[in-house]
Amino acid sequence: MESIPAELILRVPGCESGDPPLSMRPLAGGRGVNSVWRVVTDAGDFVLRLRHEPIDRPGSVSRFELASHCLAAAAGLAPPVVDSAPDGRWVLMQFVAAPAWSDSQLLSEAGIDALGEILRRLHALDCGTMARMDAAGIARDHVAVLRQRPGDAGPTAVALAAIEGDWHELGRLSDRAVLNHGDLMAANLLGPAAGACPLLVDWEYAQRADPTWDVACLLDYYPDLAPRLDRLLRACGLATADDRHILALQRRVFTGLNRLWKQTGTGNWIS
Repeated sequence: MESIPAELILRVPGCESGDPPLSMRPLAGGRGVNSVWRVVTDAGDFVLRLRHEPIDRPGSVSRFELASHCLAAAAGLAPPVVDSAPDGRWVLMQFVAAPAWSDSQLLSEAGIDALGEILRRLHALDCGTMARMDAAGIARDHVAVLRQRPGDAGPTAVALAAIEGDWHELGRLSDRAVLNHGDLMAANLLGPAAGACPLLVDWEYAQRADPTWDVACLLDYYPDLAPRLDRLLRACGLATADDRHILALQRRVFTGLNRLWKQTGTGNWIS
């Protein structure tokens, strides 16, 4: 069974002098590209998240994950970061004693309203020094992986051309670039929808992009949100006709990248 490297255990508060943790157990998730443990010591309750090699993959850069998580944590939108590797290959954070959302909670009116509030706050953060997302470049990276494998490259070339075309059009329509979580699913939201703002975890696929990117992610993962799209867009402050047009293109791009991920299995977007 996989365990935490000994040198990382020493970075956990309460274990600096070599004392063992009171308890240490793996947590669900990771999709084969990360390992996540809950570590309890005399000094507190923590979560250690460790990226597997290669630590950077198409659409997922460890340094950007760390910077995004830290920025969100400073705004009260993510668990506090306790320690990390400079390159983000591992992050130690406070454990949050709150349940993850359920799909039904996310799809409820209260859930949509709470999600809209957290996305408004997230998208308002100053992330101007972070690199802007390049969806066409991510798609090309996936295609480069696929072209090393035997098989018909025709459908892949068509998918790449569609993403490149939509991304070019998006660049013409919008110059907005804000911090997006990029992997919005119920399991990545902690805390109740009513009375408090939920916390976002798993920043692996965070992107600096138009704010409709997070909405495109939600609609791809949860097609049942479509009848409540008007409410979701109002909650996010993205209800103009221009926002809807941009969102339509973003949905096609997100879906296209998701399909390429499924083909490559490189640990990028999921559905």
